[in-house]
Amino acid sequence: RHPRHLVGAAGVPSMCFLRYVDDATGAAVARQCARRGLLFKRSAYNFMSLAHDEATVDQIVTIVDESLSALA
Repeated sequence: RHPRHLVGAAGVPSMCFLRYVDDATGAAVARQCARRGLLFKRSAYNFMSLAHDEATVDQIVTIVDESLSALA
């Protein structure tokens, strides 16, 4: 849905993470997510783990999608 901002996903399925086109995009997504109440660090081991319940994972995916959409 966001090829202008994302290169792809990496990692293993239970600990995947997004790869952004550049560091500035990653920083912009982090700021947009923070405005929506989702905080995360922008370094290695920054992933959404399947250790979270399904509702939390769905909420995180929604926030990241909204944040990427806001960059348009």
